[in-house]
Amino acid sequence: MIMSAQACACIVATVLLPPEAWDGGVGFVSKEMIQTYCPAPASDIKILRCGPPPMNKAIAAHLEALGYAPEMQFQF
Repeated sequence: MIMSAQACACIVATVLLPPEAWDGGVGFVSKEMIQTYCPAPASDIKILRCGPPPMNKAIAAHLEALGYAPEMQFQF
């Protein structure tokens, strides 16, 4: 796959019980986390999400509430 110079990906990991040296996200994915780490809703973006079904359901609801249409999301 060839990507343009403007294409980018950002992976944000969160955990519920972080080890002492953890410097990533902590807790459930919130609307605030999405707004901090994800680009604003637009026709040329795709939000990729993975995790257990309850987590994906919650994140999908947050994304929808923030204006991300279903076609802007991909679950794996």
